[in-house]
Amino acid sequence: MKYKFKLNLVTMFLLSVFIYVNANNVYASETAAGKIKGGNFLSSKSLKNNIIKFFFNSIPSGYKNYVKYMHISNFKLSINNFNRINMQNYFIKYDFYNQGFAGMHTAVIKLISKRNGKLIKLFYADFNNTIIAPVVISSCPIGKFQILNKKELKIRSINIPNIYGGYNFYLNKTAGKEAVIFIPQNTPITKINSERKRIINFGDIISIVYKKYGINIKIRGMALQAGAYGQHIRVKNLESGNIITGRVKTNKLVTVN
Repeated sequence: MKYKFKLNLVTMFLLSVFIYVNANNVYASETAAGKIKGGNFLSSKSLKNNIIKFFFNSIPSGYKNYVKYMHISNFKLSINNFNRINMQNYFIKYDFYNQGFAGMHTAVIKLISKRNGKLIKLFYADFNNTIIAPVVISSCPIGKFQILNKKELKIRSINIPNIYGGYNFYLNKTAGKEAVIFIPQNTPITKINSERKRIINFGDIISIVYKKYGINIKIRGMALQAGAYGQHIRVKNLESGNIITGRVKTNKLVTVN
């Protein structure tokens, strides 16, 4: 009996660990109530704050920079009475879908028993997510195959439909890309309508221009990396054998400051 009791404790402990890991890895989930109104009872305010927090946390890691441009509004819960939800007895799991898109979202909220891991209650939260981001747009019409010039671009805050469109946030990093289609004025520059065209290939013989103290020194070199306009690549000085990093200016010229 003594060993059986110990075994049950171990089993319960492992089960609780499994539930906790599952809740945090498989779902965008919360295992605590945050700030609880009236001691141990969940409040609508704390639940709302936790849902929004975990919605933002569930944005894919490569797109976290978009979170600061997201605005949540029209938040509604399908449950109003929290008086009987004692968080000493439950876990909460939040399930989200299509987090990277603007528009209406529904969070599925699951109340799980800490004692046996069973689903006790299911309710929902609806809210609107607006994404207003300062992205690079065209300041004039840009022809197909034209290399984007910084003077033809500007930054403007606009509503974007999702975070996966390949938007650009910096003028310097966008200039030098090539328009793959005709781009009308005031159109966002994205991965759909532009690409960074490679103008230097590995092994190309190029000129390396050293710029220092107002003096330019041109030396024969070789590209050790492919690169597009404005990108930094590694090049080899064919006179000294030194390997350095420079910026691509043309298909035959790399500058080093």
